[in-house]
Amino acid sequence: MTWSGGVPVSHVRDPANGFTGRMVTGTSHVSWTVTMEGFSFTADESGQNSLTSEVWKERNGVFFS
Repeated sequence: MTWSGGVPVSHVRDPANGFTGRMVTGTSHVSWTVTMEGFSFTADESGQNSLTSEVWKERNGVFFS
């Protein structure tokens, strides 16, 4: 799996649900193959479309402040 960001970090705060955090949105790409006895399956990389890929760092519960 590859992931690349490229936009500034977004800060999110939701007091109603008790969490705060930072996120970076980017694009991702997955390449994989499964091989079993007499059988192999490989993902079609050309047909992939990444709608949303995000990496988060979140604080919630007793760590929410």
